[in-house]
Amino acid sequence: MTRDSGAEGTLNPDIGLPTPRWGLAVAFAGYGIAIAANILVVSAALSIDRTFILGAGGLVLSSAALWVGFVGTPCWASRTRGSGSLRVDFGLEQRWWDAFVGLPIGAATQLVLVPLVYLPLQSAINEDALSAPARNVISRGSGIGLVAIVLTVGVGAPIAEELFFRGLFQTAAIRRFGRTAGVGFVAAFFAATHLQPLLFPGLLVAGLVFGILAYRFARLGPAIWAHAGFNLTTAVALIATG
Repeated sequence: MTRDSGAEGTLNPDIGLPTPRWGLAVAFAGYGIAIAANILVVSAALSIDRTFILGAGGLVLSSAALWVGFVGTPCWASRTRGSGSLRVDFGLEQRWWDAFVGLPIGAATQLVLVPLVYLPLQSAINEDALSAPARNVISRGSGIGLVAIVLTVGVGAPIAEELFFRGLFQTAAIRRFGRTAGVGFVAAFFAATHLQPLLFPGLLVAGLVFGILAYRFARLGPAIWAHAGFNLTTAVALIATG
């Protein structure tokens, strides 16, 4: 398979990046840190102003708390066990054409692949139930608050989550399980962390798409844009339909 690598030094042929000197334990610890930070921040916000946490500000704050683990752990791993460069260790690199590749793939995943996955289940799953979680997110803000929500789900989340799940986690999983199992394992874990059983099949497909992109290009640029396209497609559709 032809690979596009922006990494420097001796590359691991399985990931197109230097062989990671961190394992799955670091990835799981990073996820634990993210959840702990989220719980602490949300609990503190609830004790001060319960209405705030239910609005756009609460969504942005709780997301930023997760990013403490999602971004902080790769930074720590790179600094203590890697080269010190997120680009070299995790492929955190953008090229001018990444958006033209990633955005359409993300939108097509949301509009074509996900509906195909749910097609055999359409008699058992209500479409409104599938869209309810995303609709609840968008409904938490209006005006500036809505802009903040869109930026959080369409920009912040794709960068932080791809750095963690496909950068840190997937490289460690591929090292442990091999390419196919590693990509699949992280995609399943990514889907499960959203804690939405009805959405699991669709999120699994999305995770596989993001993982394949990260593996194929040996960097995160296309996967980040695909993640953004996936999230923004839903956000724009919900905003447009009120």
